[in-house]
Order: sequence, then structure tokens, then C-alpha cells
Amino acid sequence: MSIISIEALKEDDIKDYITLMWESFEEKMVPTFSGSKEAGIDILAAQTKKDLGSGSYFTARSGTRIAGILMIKTLETARSSGPKDLKIFFKRLGFLKGLKALILISIEDLSGVKEDGLSIEALAVDKACRGMGIGKKLLAFCEEYAKKEGKKYMELGVVEKNQPALSLYHGFGFKKSRRYSMWIAERLFGYRVWYKMRKEIA
Repeated sequence: MSIISIEALKEDDIKDYITLMWESFEEKMVPTFSGSKEAGIDILAAQTKKDLGSGSYFTARSGTRIAGILMIKTLETARSSGPKDLKIFFKRLGFLKGLKALILISIEDLSGVKEDGLSIEALAVDKACRGMGIGKKLLAFCEEYAKKEGKKYMELGVVEKNQPALSLYHGFGFKKSRRYSMWIAERLFGYRVWYKMRKEIA
């Protein structure tokens, strides 16, 4: 097994990073971007490139391959991120579909993070690399990062039907803090129930 290294996302790897994100969260990506994978990846890649210096994006590498991705948010990284580029949404999707994507993404962005917390916005492992402990390594990296930044807790959201992810987070010490059930989420993304999970940092 190759050694797994975790490092800040490089500009040359943005497209691969976003592609893995799309494939891992396809049930959310497809309706958000009205089924246009190419346009969705282009839009997300452009925003990621714009915010690359915020300190939010990391990769887990196995040799030269991106085996996992991580996106975090703290108050500091949120302040370092720029506003959405409206033009690319409308240029790639048209006005109505672009507006829909912009609204859905902006709703997710409204979930704020407090000064003493770290939010895991996305964590995914390439299907071909699962079972290598990469998810745990990414979580351990998050915890060390949070400690260095003086954060008191980590939190994340996960859908109820994603049992492998729930098991991973439970095993790492996360506990369910809130339960959500919304028909609109079921209609848009195919799931109704999801949890906010939290781990206190000693």
C-alpha cells in the first residue's frame, strides 16, 4: 500500500479534486446543476481556484493519485473566501438554471461556523481507494488542524442513508447533535433525513 500524504490542494489538481467531489456527492450535484456535469465541474473548479488561498481545500494522495478530498470551513477560512462569480453560473447554465444552482449553493453556505468550531464541508474517498484508512487519516488531519487553530469542536453533516459514513464518524468519536427531516431535500436530492454530528476536542 502506498503511503498516504495529506496536503493543501494545488491549482493543477483542482479539476481532479472537483471531479471526485462530483462523483462522491452526485445525488446533490446533479439536481443542483440541472444534470450538467461538465458545467457544474467548471463552475465549482472556478470558485475553488478563486478561493485556493483560503486554506479550505486538501487532498489525500496515494503516490501521484488523489485518493481523497477534504474541504473545511472555519471563521478564518470563510473570511478569506471570495463572493460567488455570478457570471460563470449564468454563462454555463443559462439564467434560470444558473440562478437555481446559485440559490442551492448559497443556502448551504448560510450554515455558519462559530469562532471556536471547525466544519467539515466535504470529505470523500475515491471508490478504488476505500478500505485503506484514508477517511480516518483525513479526520485525524482535521482534528490536528483544529487543535492548532484553537478550536473546541468539529462538526459535519451526513445523510441518514449513508451508513458507511455514519459508521466512520461514530468510530472517530462524532456524536449526533441534531436531526433534520425536510421533504424539499427528499424531492431535490433523494434523501429526507440527515444529521449534524459533532466531536468535542480535548
